[in-house]
Amino acid sequence: MMAFRPLMALAAVAFVASACTGEIMTSELHRPNSDSFFRYSAGRGEMLAVVVGNPFPVAKDVLDRAVTDAMQGNHNGPMTLFSTNPGPRADRNQRVVVAFNTPTTMHSRTLCGNPEAIPTGAQEAGKLHADVAFCVESDLYSDVNISIPAVASPNDPRFRHMIASAMWELIPTRDPLSSGNDECIGPGC
Repeated sequence: MMAFRPLMALAAVAFVASACTGEIMTSELHRPNSDSFFRYSAGRGEMLAVVVGNPFPVAKDVLDRAVTDAMQGNHNGPMTLFSTNPGPRADRNQRVVVAFNTPTTMHSRTLCGNPEAIPTGAQEAGKLHADVAFCVESDLYSDVNISIPAVASPNDPRFRHMIASAMWELIPTRDPLSSGNDECIGPGC
């Protein structure tokens, strides 16, 4: 019971922190051992980040840099450099995709296809929305859907917090679909 109290306190702090930023987030794991695949790719030292859409009146490279900067160090697993143009060590078949203002009717699997085919649209009034996915080839391993009240710039600290929060949620510290000994215990086994 004593170990439970600190966990409840952390949960309360996380709830209050997200309430202050106005974040609304859902996440889903689609494949067992997503964490293992992510650690393998991150362990190479570099990981491809794909940014789709641009909700701000800034150049695409400015947005790409803001997104990848917010990803750095905000994930479970080995330290890695997220880049829209990684070096040869990166496995280009494993990537994190961040898509802005996708239609609510779009299936998450679309994020792991051709980036040019991912539909994006106008920003919903007063709201900034992003879908974040971890993809291995064309397979969706995990995804996060997150939104915050609209911000004017990718330099806004709330935007950075949004991307960082999505990254922490994207790959859990322990995969609940795995027993820990490579035995699959969840759906899709």
